[in-house]
Amino acid sequence: MTVLTYLTAYVCGISIPFFAMWLTSKFLTPRNGKWFWGVLRFAVFVVTLNMVIYIADPVNILYTLPMFVLGIFYLYTDTWAAKLAVTLVLYSLIMSMNALIDSSRYLHDFYQLLRFTAWLIIFSVGYWRLREERYTLSPHLYKLISALALLPLSATFAVVTLTGYDDNSMHNVAIAFTILPFVLFSALVLLYAITLLYQHEKIQSENQLYQVRSVYWNSIEQEQLQIRRLRHDISNHFAALSGFLESGNCARALEYVNGLQSITHPHTTPYCAHETINAVLTAKVAAAKAVGIRCTITARIPDALPISDLDLTALFGNAFDNAIEAARDSTDKIITLRTRADKGMLMIRMQNSYNAPRNTKNGQFFTTKPDPHMHGFGLKIMETIIDKYKGSLDVTAQNSVFDVVIAIPLDFPVS
Repeated sequence: MTVLTYLTAYVCGISIPFFAMWLTSKFLTPRNGKWFWGVLRFAVFVVTLNMVIYIADPVNILYTLPMFVLGIFYLYTDTWAAKLAVTLVLYSLIMSMNALIDSSRYLHDFYQLLRFTAWLIIFSVGYWRLREERYTLSPHLYKLISALALLPLSATFAVVTLTGYDDNSMHNVAIAFTILPFVLFSALVLLYAITLLYQHEKIQSENQLYQVRSVYWNSIEQEQLQIRRLRHDISNHFAALSGFLESGNCARALEYVNGLQSITHPHTTPYCAHETINAVLTAKVAAAKAVGIRCTITARIPDALPISDLDLTALFGNAFDNAIEAARDSTDKIITLRTRADKGMLMIRMQNSYNAPRNTKNGQFFTTKPDPHMHGFGLKIMETIIDKYKGSLDVTAQNSVFDVVIAIPLDFPVS
């Protein structure tokens, strides 16, 4: 190996990790705060990306795996589901690429240059396509990606560790070189799948936001309509008051004024200090009363919470929608909500009566509407929000009472 070749290999070897670290940062959040976190990340990727992987040599691929897994889990701050999924995909990608390049006898002098070229292509395509700052998924989708990533990872380990050099060594190597490109392609496809699933969940979130805004706009329109009606009738109201006062009937005039005040403020029930939650509860209680459901609300929520208004609206709104759906057809028609934010926890307990048998499968509850493919997203949306804030959800149904208990820590980092 000439000096120029050695120098080229060295420069390529220390450059490749920057490409891989950038790609990883699109799917995981690096641990920040101290400079040596970046140094440790660079060291982990330098060792992993430059590890020589030969077909029929099980040592390096097995020894590198624990270091890479521990490095990702310690040096990034996302959920374990996110880190596991990205780790499995990246390790399959790196090891299959290294095995393809290092096992080629004819390209031995250019193996680092080939690595650099391959990662430069991946970086270039990623820089062009990955426009978002970070691509994140809900926990159940990360678990799906992890399950799918086991296939290319298992194929890589099987090819590298189980292939032996014997009389049929060339035949085994040929099989390996047939399988490994598909493994590499599968890993890249899984990364692309994460971006597609992210876009899908983003669209769902935007649709929820649109629905929330629609509720607010409808509420505002109703208020404005009420104001216009009052303005239209203001002269009549003044005339009536003048008549009561001129006749000396002050008590009747006072009663009339109180009636006007109750009409002027029909949607200002002070359930709690939090404006968003209060608005949602006001709208949902009105919807429940419209179908004959009696509601009991106890809410002790401060005016600010470390949870986005969109998530709070979706959480309380879907909980109430599910309760109304069940209680409207029940005999008692009762909904009871108790919620408070205390001692670092947001606690929500929603109870409602029901008559129809609950539709359950594997311990999960589903809608009882005749077209379930068009409904039943309430609990799924709630589960997604609760998982986002590292909370818990407990759902039970017994003695004609459906009971939902939600606990969300208010000091936990959001995933």
